[in-house]
Amino acid sequence: MKIAPLPENEFERLENLRYLEILDTINEEIFDNIVQIASAICETPIALISLIDEKRQWFKARIGLDPPETPRDVAFCAHAILGESLFEISDSRKDERFHDNPLVTGSPNVVFYAGQPLKTSQNHNIGTLCVLDNKPKILTDVQKNLLEKLSKQVVQLMELKVKASELENARKEAVAANQSKLDFIAAISHDIRNPLNSLFGLADILDISETDPEKKVIISQFKNSADVILRIVNDIIDLSRFESQGLQESNRIFALDQTLVSILTFFKSEAKRKGIEFDFFRAPEIRNFYFSDERKIEKILWNLLSNAFKFTSAGKVSFRIETEDKDSTGCKIKITIEDTGPGIAPEVLPNLFQKYASFSPKEVEMAGSGLGLSIVQSSLNALGGSIETSSQKGVGTKFVIKLQLQPGLATSEIPSSKEETLSEEIVKKRIRSIPILVADDNEMNRKILLNYLKPFGAICSEAKTGFETVDWAKENKSGILFVDIEMPGLSGVEAIQKIERKQEHQFTFVACTGLCLPEEKEKIMDAGFDFYIPKPYNKNLIRDAIVHHLQRF
Repeated sequence: MKIAPLPENEFERLENLRYLEILDTINEEIFDNIVQIASAICETPIALISLIDEKRQWFKARIGLDPPETPRDVAFCAHAILGESLFEISDSRKDERFHDNPLVTGSPNVVFYAGQPLKTSQNHNIGTLCVLDNKPKILTDVQKNLLEKLSKQVVQLMELKVKASELENARKEAVAANQSKLDFIAAISHDIRNPLNSLFGLADILDISETDPEKKVIISQFKNSADVILRIVNDIIDLSRFESQGLQESNRIFALDQTLVSILTFFKSEAKRKGIEFDFFRAPEIRNFYFSDERKIEKILWNLLSNAFKFTSAGKVSFRIETEDKDSTGCKIKITIEDTGPGIAPEVLPNLFQKYASFSPKEVEMAGSGLGLSIVQSSLNALGGSIETSSQKGVGTKFVIKLQLQPGLATSEIPSSKEETLSEEIVKKRIRSIPILVADDNEMNRKILLNYLKPFGAICSEAKTGFETVDWAKENKSGILFVDIEMPGLSGVEAIQKIERKQEHQFTFVACTGLCLPEEKEKIMDAGFDFYIPKPYNKNLIRDAIVHHLQRF
């Protein structure tokens, strides 16, 4: 047996590993899902996320193996971190480095090994995502490619969790001026949204190609875990804006049906996943159009329903919308959300809506940030509404919201959207003749957006820089440009401002960015963009951008 030599950058590598604060942490579902996916893709009984410290390899996640760690001297992964690409041993019994290794001659009888280094953004291999078998094997090119992609997601998740932790600590400790705090949180939000874009995109790619129902369930859990991180980030940003700027009103006429559709779709799916009932009732007299702040109402409903589903492992969640009374100022809406979860202890109820008050009994799948109910209370205060809570331990919890809303226009008075006149068939037929550019310095972001555009049958080109974006526009004179804002050298904003615009040109500039604060969006649109898509990407917004171009030209 040959013991692997130390990497030349061992001191810096260990410093990087310690910075991630991942060693000896508890099991986490999102990492467990990754090793399950790796095991399924590579068709091996064992898959591990292995981290190499001074004297051992420790497994952050494992499937098919009981020990949580092994000595570094016998670790195959200690050899794998010395290289830059996949380290594959098809038959260890015939390899002089491993044939007498105790992990080969004894349990778990490793014959086949393939380890993809986990390379951090600091260019250090902290460990591997590896798969093992007790018989000879060679991975296919497809399996190798997917294993490499999964390894990148492992590193992004680890680094993302550190940044999220830094964001959380900064939120608690920051005493600086309001604007500097907002700037800092916006920067961290951008850093988190980019890897989240990769996570969601990769999950969608795997979901499309996978047919095995069990594997699709794992992929769905993977996406749900990533969605939890995104919602925590959004809650932190919302709460920070509330504290810094107060709750600014954004009243407009909105369609209640459209507000509810995404909420109901998501939670019906969540009810199916958890095996519980979801009852929804909307009183016939409830109007569709109201004049109020739609985003605050949506945030209230989303946070309360998220809590109800999070705490309910059996039984049902009920969601009712009714009217109480009408007067000259409008209509009082009563919204009831009730669950059959574990209930809330009486001593917890008085502090339930305070910031960071996180109630997480053992029944809950994943703890939250303690921000959701605080945001609900702040939003209701801004809307002039109220909330009442009743709960009984072992029975469940009920929230009753009352809002005074002004009726909006009747359905017949709302102008129809141009986008709705274009069928899917027309969109696909017309888009085939329109050049499309995907401009982003991040290769993964380009691949994900190209994957979302693929079903439309569009002819797409790629650009890695703002300069290449300008050159493409000179050659094509028309088309849709999906442009990342923060490209090095020449930013997305600078690039589109350099593109010559003549009357005969038919360009639609679509901003694709992790800059998601309202003032950031306004600044981007004022710079000359025609459409805005935040990261992580939303497939419906991508289609809307295409339709927007077709309607313009």
